[in-house]
Amino acid sequence: MPKARAGAPELIGDPVPLNVELHDMTPELARKVPEAKSHQFYVTADAIVLVSRSDRKIADVIVIK
Repeated sequence: MPKARAGAPELIGDPVPLNVELHDMTPELARKVPEAKSHQFYVTADAIVLVSRSDRKIADVIVIK
């Protein structure tokens, strides 16, 4: 999966610019995390960022270590 450009927002509540490509949840992820299946996401170098479909704002950030 391609990563978002450097500097893409990673703070909850921040709007996500239109130039950041969002991905739909995979069926496997939706089964494992049902509350996130209505969101889209993008990946940065150190996080998976969940984005609300309705307003393109960041709903949650999962830090990857």
